[in-house]
Amino acid sequence: MQLVEAFVRNPIKVAVGVLIVALFGTVALWRMPKQLTPEVQIPTITIDTRWPGASPGEVEREIIQEQEEQLASVEGVVKMSSESTDSAGKIELEFNPGTDMQEVLVKVAARLQQVPEYPEDADEPVISTSSSADRAIAWFILSARMPTSEDIQRWQEDHPRLADEVQPSADGRSYRLGMLLLRRMVAQRLGEFQKEHPETIGTLRPVRNLGIGERAMRRQVEQHPALADAADLSTLLPPDIDVPKYRKFAEDFVESQLERVKGVSNSNVIGGEEEELQVIVDPYQLAHRRLTIADVRRVLRTENKDTSAGDFDEGKRRYVVRTRGQFHSIEDVENQALGVFDGAHVFIKDVAEVQIGYKKPDAMVRRFGVSSIAINAQRATGANVIDVMDGLKEKTEFLNEGILRDNDLQLTQVYDETDYINSAIGLVQTNIVLAAILTAVVLLTFLRSPRSTLVVFLAIPTSIIGTFLMLGILGRSLNVISLAGMAFAVGMLVDNAVVVLENIYRHWQEGDTPLQSAVRGTQEVWGAVVASTLTTLAVFLPVVFVEQEAGQLFRDIALAISFAVALSLIVSVTVIPVATSRLFKDGGRTQRPHPLQRPARAFVNAIVGMNAWIQGSVLRRVVVMFTLIGVTFGLMILFWPKVEYLPPGNRNLAIGLIFPPPGYNIDELTDMGQWVEDELQPYWDVDPN
Repeated sequence: MQLVEAFVRNPIKVAVGVLIVALFGTVALWRMPKQLTPEVQIPTITIDTRWPGASPGEVEREIIQEQEEQLASVEGVVKMSSESTDSAGKIELEFNPGTDMQEVLVKVAARLQQVPEYPEDADEPVISTSSSADRAIAWFILSARMPTSEDIQRWQEDHPRLADEVQPSADGRSYRLGMLLLRRMVAQRLGEFQKEHPETIGTLRPVRNLGIGERAMRRQVEQHPALADAADLSTLLPPDIDVPKYRKFAEDFVESQLERVKGVSNSNVIGGEEEELQVIVDPYQLAHRRLTIADVRRVLRTENKDTSAGDFDEGKRRYVVRTRGQFHSIEDVENQALGVFDGAHVFIKDVAEVQIGYKKPDAMVRRFGVSSIAINAQRATGANVIDVMDGLKEKTEFLNEGILRDNDLQLTQVYDETDYINSAIGLVQTNIVLAAILTAVVLLTFLRSPRSTLVVFLAIPTSIIGTFLMLGILGRSLNVISLAGMAFAVGMLVDNAVVVLENIYRHWQEGDTPLQSAVRGTQEVWGAVVASTLTTLAVFLPVVFVEQEAGQLFRDIALAISFAVALSLIVSVTVIPVATSRLFKDGGRTQRPHPLQRPARAFVNAIVGMNAWIQGSVLRRVVVMFTLIGVTFGLMILFWPKVEYLPPGNRNLAIGLIFPPPGYNIDELTDMGQWVEDELQPYWDVDPN
């Protein structure tokens, strides 16, 4: 193999090659997107259809069954499932991995167009695709603005008498928990005052934050000077804002801003109350004028739109005419004519009350006992989670210093997926470093030469950095799975190097020059090294071609191990010979006795003697064989680990789910949630210190 001699005689070229791999591997490492696990693509299409006011049975009968009949013939569907709930229905279609989703979307849309008829009040079906990236990587809570540490310090300077009592709130790690302390202080002072003045129990006006409202504060402090402390403390509490009423504000200003962050595919607003225009009909007035609910509904539906009235020419100009009928205010709805009764026009305002109200909530968000609004952010496929999170934090700071400050609101991040990702990746990286160190120690123990250990150790960082380069070229991400593959491969990376080094070392001991030893030693064993590497690749490479979910998940570990082992082969026949030819000196060296030589020789003699005894009888061979097989299977059954898809890990959060009986209304569900909140309050309503 003349290539080996060429490498050995051109060490500078080899060194430059290693440096280039290290340079581009480092660049690839910094540019690779960081994720917790690889993206597992299960092609899924979801069809959501809303029918306000319909029961689950009606949704199933009138919408879902009709859609399922049409969608059953879509090519490539592996699984179809449906769910009917109050006022809504959902169908999920799963396809084989690798399916062209754009083509499938067209087919699904075409089949839905063939549904004969939808109920009159039903909305058009909404088609969406989903993937593993749909999981939110960040959650935010929109709430009333909390005082900052600077605000508390200024308040303490203005109220030195109460400064020491407020200090624990300023020292806590969570300002919101600090506000809980303030609420308790205000409540305690109010309670003490009411104990001394029982006649005020019915006269003091409570507010949401257990403090005193501004108008009531001035009046009641004048009547009861002892309430001054509670009044002063209440000025530190957040403003009395009904945050759930700000859902439209959150959708228009917060959600839209988060979706503009690079790498964010979608953002959702959860909780709050959605504003709507309500027409509350008086049935007696309708009956008196011989009208029905259907008449009111028909008029509102048909008149609430602009209609084209054509165009006309006048002089040199052409004018387009439109009849404007869309409602823009309460007055527009109130003055809409329903008909004529006894020679007089009947308007909406004659039979109904029109007002701005809020839809019945279908979700509720509470944090630390206060109703709030939750907003999440979902990562786009292939985006770097770390970069996306940095962008979200910058946007959060921008909102808090801008429009949210102007409205006495605050956006607080309550979940950050990158904390767990950084922790998990950091742990695996630490394990890789520890594995490399332990490998070096073992090599030094048995090779007994720092130079030989250094030569073999070169294979580890060179192969790992080269693996980063190859994964980056293929567009893979840096995740726990790929890093685990590198950690597994650390021990295998030195196998080829040790084989080559031992043969080079043998030639050097026999008196060859370092250059001759490097060339001859490598040429003699390179075939065996290649065969050993190919057997390892034959085990892991087939995983790359598995298209199912498990194949997508473990593809990175197969690629990482395959690239690392293949690069270790290249290092063993290029870098190792060059390094030994330069680090070894001319002339052989005497063999120094190894401290483990005697125990090792005794162990070898014992094994050889026991093997000779077993081979002396057919019965002994059979007994030993079946004993080893039985012990192996017994230990395997005894220590078989729990089977699960992925280990849960420790994300430093706990999620509890309650599944109520079907048909419970929102009020009953709220009572259940309130009971859970009250039971858990001792665990979160604590001193932040």
